[in-house]
Amino acid sequence: MSNNTKNNFDEVKQVIEKLSNRQEKKDELDKNSNIFCILGIDDFEIRHSNFLAWIFRTNKKFLKAFLTCKDGLGIKEDNAEKLVNSDYIVDREYKEDLHGRSVDIVISFLKEKCVIVIENKIYSGEGDKQLSDYYDGIESSSKFEGFERKYVYLTLNGQKPSSIDDNIHYKSMSYSSILEILEKIKTTKKNLSAQDIFVNNYIDILKDKTVKVMNRVDDYFELYIKHKDIVLEMVSYMPNLEKRVEIEKEIINKNSDLVLKGNKSNTNVSFFNNNICNFSIENNLPKDWIEFGFLNDLSQSNQMGFCITVSKDKENKFDKLAQEFRKEFNRKDNSKNGNFITLYSQQLVVSNKKNGYLTEEEFQNKIREEIEKLFGDKNSAYHKVVNFILNYRF
Repeated sequence: MSNNTKNNFDEVKQVIEKLSNRQEKKDELDKNSNIFCILGIDDFEIRHSNFLAWIFRTNKKFLKAFLTCKDGLGIKEDNAEKLVNSDYIVDREYKEDLHGRSVDIVISFLKEKCVIVIENKIYSGEGDKQLSDYYDGIESSSKFEGFERKYVYLTLNGQKPSSIDDNIHYKSMSYSSILEILEKIKTTKKNLSAQDIFVNNYIDILKDKTVKVMNRVDDYFELYIKHKDIVLEMVSYMPNLEKRVEIEKEIINKNSDLVLKGNKSNTNVSFFNNNICNFSIENNLPKDWIEFGFLNDLSQSNQMGFCITVSKDKENKFDKLAQEFRKEFNRKDNSKNGNFITLYSQQLVVSNKKNGYLTEEEFQNKIREEIEKLFGDKNSAYHKVVNFILNYRF
């Protein structure tokens, strides 16, 4: 990348940062008097789900408005009236028949034989097959046999599910719609109850979040009009995680010594070594006690790494192995995390280079080059670890 391109890239980044800072000052939320801010829970997705579940249980006006909202389920007024005036149950983190998963909110109208399933996302996106797993579980549940089943995907800006099937099954709904409903039903009396204050505080939180999003959309569109060429140039540096993961899996599948692990992560790729699997069987060890992985991390910088983890065990066999490995290779990066010990980690690719940033195409080419070198070079960290394990005596 030329220095001129890098300067343009940095210029647009600075403009975006200024816009963000300006919007934060605009319509400033009084965080000293808002109960959600005081408790530090205004950005926690689970707390928003808790609030919605609470208001569904306690406020039939809100529930009816939610059911009839044209930007959501759009249930007819008379049908919604029947539902809210019948007995209903609101469940949080509903797990039954979902095979280990849990959906955010389920509203069951038992007498009217109707169930509403709501998956709520504030900042995070949907997990791999998450929505389809919820749909399949509820559809096949004997508990809801003969029920009318409706599904809502609630997000900050009303985004649609990623798959075509989920788009058919789920109604997308935004927090702007929730805000509109709350504004309509809120009380205007002077003497507010604790419940009224709670609702009004939540309205302020949603205004702060949804208004900022819409203001930024307008400002970024204006930025695009003024700096179209620069913005289009920036697109070539935007990460494509899907393609990166595809490249990593392709190289693993071509290597007869490796077996791809079928995990559900959208960012990381895990795999096993066949020789170590056979060694594990011979030594009465779990086949999956040691795992190799490529990590595609965008959280702090645009990078891709390689790591090896071993399971913890009651006899501390693998812990001893990790200590001996560290001593053998003079390494200090062993770390314990939950049920795993990181045996080895290495950063393979980073986005910036001497003259600027790697384009996404350059980054992908670099991934391919570094992984092939990792597997092809007999002196690489990968082969050193494999040989160390195969010669280790438990």
